Amino acid sequence: MEEEFLKAQGQRISEGSQAGYPMRNIGNIAVFGDVDSNSDGSISPEEFSAHRMQHRQQRMQQ
Repeated sequence: MEEEFLKAQGQRISEGSQAGYPMRNIGNIAVFGDVDSNSDGSISPEEFSAHRMQHRQQRMQQ
């Protein structure tokens, strides 16, 4: 599942770059292990949503 995550992430970055979007904060990109909170090797919809919420809250505090 990590391979699928990395492939999708790379594709999204590539598409954004080709569309002319600036690659700000690329160093803060999500790591599979950070999203897979129970370390079972896959990301559930709940884990994905929780990670997105946490990321948004961190951005709001900056």
